[in-house]
Amino acid sequence: MIADIEIVQARQRVDVIAATVALKRAGRLFCGICCFHNEKTPSFYVYPDGKFHCFGCGSHGDVIGFAMRTRGLDFPAAVRWLLDLPPAPPRALKHVETTTGTPRNESATPQERVDAILKGCGPITDVNCPAGMYLASRGLKRHQPALLAHPALSYTEAADGTPVESSWRRWQSDDGTWFRTKRFPALVAPITNSAGKITAAHRTWCANSIEYDGSDAYRDGRAPIDTRKKGIGVYGDGAVRLAPAGATLGLSEGNETGIAAMMLYRVPVWSCCGTARLGYPGHWCEVVTQGVTPRHWVPPDEAVPRGIQAVWQPERAPTIWVPRETRRLMIFGDRGRTGEIVAAFAAEWWTRHGLPAQAIFPDSGFSDFADVLIGKRSAA
Repeated sequence: MIADIEIVQARQRVDVIAATVALKRAGRLFCGICCFHNEKTPSFYVYPDGKFHCFGCGSHGDVIGFAMRTRGLDFPAAVRWLLDLPPAPPRALKHVETTTGTPRNESATPQERVDAILKGCGPITDVNCPAGMYLASRGLKRHQPALLAHPALSYTEAADGTPVESSWRRWQSDDGTWFRTKRFPALVAPITNSAGKITAAHRTWCANSIEYDGSDAYRDGRAPIDTRKKGIGVYGDGAVRLAPAGATLGLSEGNETGIAAMMLYRVPVWSCCGTARLGYPGHWCEVVTQGVTPRHWVPPDEAVPRGIQAVWQPERAPTIWVPRETRRLMIFGDRGRTGEIVAAFAAEWWTRHGLPAQAIFPDSGFSDFADVLIGKRSAA
């Protein structure tokens, strides 16, 4: 058992972060090149209380969390490592209920977990395939050679100490945190880097079935869970290659938007799996505490709202690799303030660096191109 005083002492080892990230003072904070994703402009900040936040990839936490991620340790092992204490003897899970699902293997590396997921996948086949039904529910073609279907992919989320329904498996980690695990069918999108290696995967957990009542009403084909989409592995400069690249290549924020754009514009599209991977212009961003999403993302030509503590974020280049044969880019952006700013910036950045690019957006009233296909207008 880790004592409270040991946790407090471990969180004071900010030197561990400085030993991994070359930090420079930026006012009251320290900044450097993030070690969790590829970037050229510093977006990783360390605060006076020892917590860190990366405005590029969203990584955040304290010194213990930093040690857990960089050294592949669980919470107790990270505390012991930070305090130079001997490792604890192996121990089993404290408590497990029911018989469906298995606790996640935290000892496996991200690449090993990606490889294990891909090994359990197959093509999106007949009409009864949940991954195919999910795509159809979004008005998208089922036949997607670049995507895979997993029949029963493990999903884990935080839980409290109360009993869960029998289809879930509840378990407790060594640090006392409760989780629950269950298997759902999933749509899996491999992320391939510039070297042609699959280093990550994007997962969308799907419902086992979708009820239709004969109407044209939209049906959500995703599983009834808290977080229906998750990435795993190292994205690097990779993307989901929905189709082979050509002289013209489209880039989209998400997989569904990318498929819809291919259907609407008849061009190959690669999915970035994240708006931030298209880069962003210089802007002011609210300074927040761990686990809190900034409320304010202020463009350079606007004033920071009064009473908001903000830090300047320099321009960050897109992290997506574009093949040499591509001579023109089409950036399929999502509607919304952030989506429109980022897509426009990405097009301007690539054009500025010698690759003509154009930002394209769905018609007014639609949030993305997938909604255009099914006529699902966003709320006014």
